[in-house]
Parts: sequence; C-alpha cells; structure tokens
Amino acid sequence: IYLTGHSLGGCLSQILALDLASNIEIVIEQSSRGTGIAAHEISFKQSFSTLDIDEEALSDNGDVVDASRSQDDTPKKVIRLRPPIAVYTFGQPRVGNVAFKTLYKQRVPHTFRVVTEGDAFTSMPTLGPLCSGIYRHAGLEVLLEDGCTGNILVGPTVVETLLRFTKVRTNVAAHFMERYRESLESALGSDDLREYYRGHGG
Repeated sequence: IYLTGHSLGGCLSQILALDLASNIEIVIEQSSRGTGIAAHEISFKQSFSTLDIDEEALSDNGDVVDASRSQDDTPKKVIRLRPPIAVYTFGQPRVGNVAFKTLYKQRVPHTFRVVTEGDAFTSMPTLGPLCSGIYRHAGLEVLLEDGCTGNILVGPTVVETLLRFTKVRTNVAAHFMERYRESLESALGSDDLREYYRGHGG
C-alpha cells in the first residue's frame, strides 16, 4: 500500500498509514490436507493495539500462526499478515508528539518526508515550551537543496544540518508543489525526464 500527499495531505497520509498498520490484517486459513487456501479475508481491529497472540504462535518470519481445527475437525493453519505500507510526503508539517513518533516509527518504518530547503510549513506547528514545541516529525527526511541544484540529502545528519544553518525555513514559496517538482526534476538528466514523462502521459 502506497500513501502520498502534499502539505496537509502528507499529515493525513501518515495518520492513515498508522491506522492501517495498527488495525488491518490479512487472515489466511489453510487446510493441512492440501495446499489450497480455505479462506481469505481482511479484518479490521477496533483500536490501536497489537495482535492478541495469547493462543497463537509467531512463525519464523514474524507472521502470526494459529494452529486450530475447522468445523469438520480438519486441522488448519491460520496465518495473519500485515500488508506492507510505504509513505512518501511532500512539504508535510509535524503531526504528533514524541509518543506518536515512536509508535509510528515502529509500525510504519518505510516513510520518507521530502522537504525543499527553506519550506516554512515543514517546521510547523511550534506550540509548546521549547522552540520546536511538543510536535515531532516522523519518517526519514529527504532534503532538496535550495535553488534546484539537483542535490538531494537523504537523512541529513546533525552536522550536515548545522552546516546549513543559514537556510532558515521561513520561505512560503518553497512550499508550493511546483517548487518540489522543479527540485526533483533538477536531479534528473534530460533523457531521464523524457523517459519518465513518456510513461506518465507527458
């Protein structure tokens, strides 16, 4: 499942991703007499909680396996799977607090926050006693260098961030989706761009 969004859409993408990762599972019932799948359904849980595995066992790959019997007393194996989820956001403001960030990182690790350098909205909101407030970002930051140079920093370190202290995030124009598109296009060659747009109706 791929989720993406710009600005507020990015915030909603992260909330939906955490909801799906916490509340949805694919249940497969497989009879031990054959290789066919007896049942295949998707079930939704009622709250943010982990699977109840008191009467279940974890397989080697982390999936929950429930060894039980069907109505005709045929042994069956119940496998519960979590669908893989990937999130890509653009110009996303902060969503939750530290507890949200920790839970989100555990359940939706494949998350990338694309940010153009100087985008003012990516440093909001700032409510709280400290300069950054109680809100925190979740997901790996992908920084697009200002000026459409084509340089991209994936997961910039503290040192890299400090060396760019003059790039204060106060530019509202850097938040526009057109600026994100131009910054990403600048990282590609002309042949790559033609190939991309040829396959996407361009």
